[in-house]
Amino acid sequence: MKHPKLGILIACICLTSSFLKAQNSDTVKYTLKSVSNNFSIPQLTINDAYLSPLEYKGIGVGFGRITDQYLSPQNTNFSFHSRQSGIVGFTTNPTSSAFMTYVAYNYGWGYYYHYRPMSGMQLLVGGVWDYELGYKSNSRNVNNSTNIDLSSSINLALGFKYNIITPKRIMRVSMTIETPLMGYMFVPMGGMSYYEILVMGNFDNCSHLSHIFNRQGYKQTFAFEIPLKRMTWRVGLSSQNIIYQANGMTFTNKSSAITLGASFDMAVFSGRINSAPANFLNANN
Repeated sequence: MKHPKLGILIACICLTSSFLKAQNSDTVKYTLKSVSNNFSIPQLTINDAYLSPLEYKGIGVGFGRITDQYLSPQNTNFSFHSRQSGIVGFTTNPTSSAFMTYVAYNYGWGYYYHYRPMSGMQLLVGGVWDYELGYKSNSRNVNNSTNIDLSSSINLALGFKYNIITPKRIMRVSMTIETPLMGYMFVPMGGMSYYEILVMGNFDNCSHLSHIFNRQGYKQTFAFEIPLKRMTWRVGLSSQNIIYQANGMTFTNKSSAITLGASFDMAVFSGRINSAPANFLNANN
């Protein structure tokens, strides 16, 4: 080489750059996406005045998925939250003379503010916008034997998380509750058939603004998290009690269930024993 000193200088610059890059990779922070999946067998209580004045009770199969992630590594006071759930249920009236099939899907997303009054404790305040699509079918041989549930609401959302430190692992107790504030709901008039609505295009008095005076209730979850070597198991309770009125009719949708599921971090797929490096931020911590 004609200029050996120049070659040595270039080599030193390359080595220095590699060293600085390795250092920066340890200090740059990233946000993890925390995902929780659960399965449940809920007890159902449904009163659909459009289909029947009687209360129907039964059992169903449900699933749920919850996702949490900080908005950015620099802002750990706010997190993005999304949830989705589905259910298939079978209910009967008090005399078991008719049964009702119930299928529903709900999706919601929103934001939480994280307040940490002490180490290991979080209080969450935020809002969730959700929509729900449901289908009910009554076995009675009548003209109006099916009904569609369609609604969308802005909900006040509150949460609580507390870490329980043991010699081997950090367990957690968490709770969330949502209550509707305002939104939209589809409720046809009693006696109006879906043929008249969908084929003839008669949507009179089918669309309603929902608010705290005609739609009340809550959706609540409680979970106990147990971290194992490769997964964090979740055991908990879930319940909802929604009551709404329109066109002179009252509707109720109640459920309660024991839930079983697991949570993991999308980047490392681990529980809290083998946790992610310190520069990976989990919205659940």
